[in-house]
Amino acid sequence: MMEDHNNTQSQQPNTEPENPNIRNVKVGAVTIPLNLGYVKSPLGIVTAASCFLGLLSTILVSASYNINCYAGYGSTYDFFEFVATSWFILTFFRYIIFLLTNKNGFLCGSFVPWTLLMMANTAVYIIMFFFGSIAMAVNSCWRGGYKATAAFGFFTTGTCVAELVLLLIRLREEHEPTQNRFLILMGVQAQSQQNAPPPYDPESNMATDPPKY
Repeated sequence: MMEDHNNTQSQQPNTEPENPNIRNVKVGAVTIPLNLGYVKSPLGIVTAASCFLGLLSTILVSASYNINCYAGYGSTYDFFEFVATSWFILTFFRYIIFLLTNKNGFLCGSFVPWTLLMMANTAVYIIMFFFGSIAMAVNSCWRGGYKATAAFGFFTTGTCVAELVLLLIRLREEHEPTQNRFLILMGVQAQSQQNAPPPYDPESNMATDPPKY
């Protein structure tokens, strides 16, 4: 009876509880986990909206081309087009990185601090979008297309600010307790002294006995 009971236990598969927000999609012989919870989250919605606004800004500044205006303010238009285009491409790949995840974290390099990197480049693009939109508004050449481009630039700046706030909230919620002062200043929970590693003592690693030859 004991052998039969052990056999039945060994035949039962070891199934772990599945995350309802993760959907496995099979592409041939490869199974790709998609984090649908991120798609429905405020961060996912804001990131998608920011990506879409960046694409619209790129299309508007390109479609509003005027040779007379470009002769006087071409550097302003080129700078804004670079910011909008690079932001669209960057945000698209960021969305893919957050989408491709499993229960253990990111698939695209789980050792990389993606949240911190995304916060850093988002802060940089907030500055570039803000000043680029101001420059577009000032140098609109009285054309409606350039004025609309400046307006969408300010809209994109607003979504970037919202995304930065949501990334900060995500960092505070998901980051493990740490002793890093910079992360603690950003709101990450500080590690207690009981769980902290012992201080490094170089004398403890030195051999007390002379080497034997």
